[in-house]
Amino acid sequence: MTKHSYPRIYRPTFIRAILPTLIIFWIVVVDIKFPPDDKFNLVCGIAVGLVMAVGLFKISGSALPTITLFDDKIVEDSQITGRRELRKQDICGYKVVSCKYTVIELFTNNTQLRAMAVNKCYVNDSAFWDWLDGIPNLVSKK
Repeated sequence: MTKHSYPRIYRPTFIRAILPTLIIFWIVVVDIKFPPDDKFNLVCGIAVGLVMAVGLFKISGSALPTITLFDDKIVEDSQITGRRELRKQDICGYKVVSCKYTVIELFTNNTQLRAMAVNKCYVNDSAFWDWLDGIPNLVSKK
């Protein structure tokens, strides 16, 4: 098993990057399709688009959760839902579930703790899968 340095922090950078990029693309398309009368309005339109893009980048970063992987636990921090953590010893198994997007559900035997769903799009690296190594895959057990 490969040794990795912990803690590892996972953020949904792709999702954070795509929203501002779409806004900038939209502003440029509007400026090309409906060109302003003078250069001042063109610069103002591009500046407004950039400000909107930076704002969306910041807002999307605070709305989406951050996953932190420690040696002995996994922590999900979100400004909307708060902080949740599961200790590795409390996790009885995991299952990879695909619906609209793929998530890894971490289940626990403790009735006071809820299962945690981790989006696979930003924790899909060898350190995460090595961390899951000792935890049974509930789909493959029959």
